[in-house]
Amino acid sequence: EDDFDVILTDLRMADLDGLAILRKARQEAPDAAVVVITGHGDIKTAVEAIQQGAFNYLTKPVDGATLLATVERHARTSL
Repeated sequence: EDDFDVILTDLRMADLDGLAILRKARQEAPDAAVVVITGHGDIKTAVEAIQQGAFNYLTKPVDGATLLATVERHARTSL
């Protein structure tokens, strides 16, 4: 009940790094899907995020239907 199923994180924040959050989430909540969201997307960072265990990598502005489909896909695969 206290575990997270999906973690949404921005890639760049004032005091935090989204990839650091991704790494911490993989340690603390290995079954959670981590979705990295960014307005500064590039192929290198996307590949790095996926290699580090991100479930998906979305660029801003995030389409609500795409985000919902991503969460639903995790729900289907985690059953």
